[in-house]
Amino acid sequence: MEFKPHEVRELDLVKESAQKYHVLSKYLLEKELTLRSFPFDQKFTILKIKEDGKQISVKNDSGTLLVQGAKITLYSILAKYIELECTVLKVQDDGRLILNVESLGISRKNREGNRVPSRGNVHINNIVTVKTVIDANMFQVPTLVKVAFDEFRSKLDPKKFEYSKIDIFKSDLLRKFLIVKKTRKIFFISDTQKTESYNHTNSDFLNFGQEIDDDIELEKERYREDRIMSECILPVLYGNPYDELIPIGYVHIQNRESNLNENDIEDLKKLCKEMVTRILESNTMQISGKFPVIDISPTGLQVQINEPNLVKILPKQKSFIFDIIFKLQTPFTVIGKIRWVAKKNDEDSILLGVELEGKSDLPGERAKYLKNIENLRLSLDLEQSE
Repeated sequence: MEFKPHEVRELDLVKESAQKYHVLSKYLLEKELTLRSFPFDQKFTILKIKEDGKQISVKNDSGTLLVQGAKITLYSILAKYIELECTVLKVQDDGRLILNVESLGISRKNREGNRVPSRGNVHINNIVTVKTVIDANMFQVPTLVKVAFDEFRSKLDPKKFEYSKIDIFKSDLLRKFLIVKKTRKIFFISDTQKTESYNHTNSDFLNFGQEIDDDIELEKERYREDRIMSECILPVLYGNPYDELIPIGYVHIQNRESNLNENDIEDLKKLCKEMVTRILESNTMQISGKFPVIDISPTGLQVQINEPNLVKILPKQKSFIFDIIFKLQTPFTVIGKIRWVAKKNDEDSILLGVELEGKSDLPGERAKYLKNIENLRLSLDLEQSE
């Protein structure tokens, strides 16, 4: 089983021996912990704790084969997530282990409720995601990006924008291009022979002397030699509203006969946004289907995905949109952030751990969602009591 977390969980480390012992003895003694290895079904129980909190004796409840020197991570979910990084010091004949506690961490966020098994009563549908992963470090231009760049460059009026280029950022570009990529700010010099054109009060623009860190008089001379009156470089920022915008390319303009002004920059900014919208439209797919939810909580779920395109693309994604459908209920459309991906080598499907980020703002939708989870929980309790 291959398991890949997308993000490292934020933990506060407990470093003092007395505090370690307090947490272990008060919250975890004789409690069940889970081995942090998919599918998270291997359990251990803490039997004894050394007074300095550095060593624990545990019972191996699942018969998991471990050897001396093995590094393992155990966790428990109480009001908060608690994690122990351990090394196996000794394997005893009765299946008990002596572990050295290398670190003890407690999550910074409270968990908003335990997950409830779905038992076939919940699935997701109408998955909206990208066809191709586009990032800031592309070596080749994906076809859909190249088509958009070519299309929008043809819309630039050559009388107004005398030299124009739209392309991805490459490592052999001049430093000012790379600074535009890094800062996501606009490089703009309206009049290359006026010192005041090199400095801006607007935070959207680069200040040449401060951020480019080149001598302005030398730069004026270079522009005079090249007979360039005006220049700008705008970053093309790609992404959905729920994603972090990334600089995938730039629009570069140079004029030798006329000066660019801020109205021209506004037109180019508008063009960049339209270009990104076109790329997003071309790069979006929606796939229907019935993808079973394994378990669900107020803040997340675990789902199995077996559609080949989704199996290929979702592990490379940070987020996607989908509908959650409880049996005999109307859908809840949400944005899910992928926290981990797991795949068995002999299977064509994947499992995703998804954190719910964006939820409907419709009145009562959140309460209705929580009520559905509570109904699942009550149904499970009834089954277990019979």
